[in-house]
Amino acid sequence: MDREPFFRTIIYNAAEPKPDFSGKGVTMKLSRPKNATWWAALIFGLAGILLHEGVVSIAIISGLSFWFVTIAFLLLSIATSVRGL
Repeated sequence: MDREPFFRTIIYNAAEPKPDFSGKGVTMKLSRPKNATWWAALIFGLAGILLHEGVVSIAIISGLSFWFVTIAFLLLSIATSVRGL
């Protein structure tokens, strides 16, 4: 009797759809951010890191270092998800 090894055997319930492992299913299409968006995110991120480490000290925005880095991350995340940003 020729059987597959146990670790390759997958039992499916007839009511459930079979998973698609072919790679042709739903995929997220990412786009390259524009140069201006990338540079803006880089400046926000570097400013946040430099403010956090105390390399740059600006009294008005010294407590906002976390938000500078968060804005940079969100800007890059949104720019790769939305085409043309």
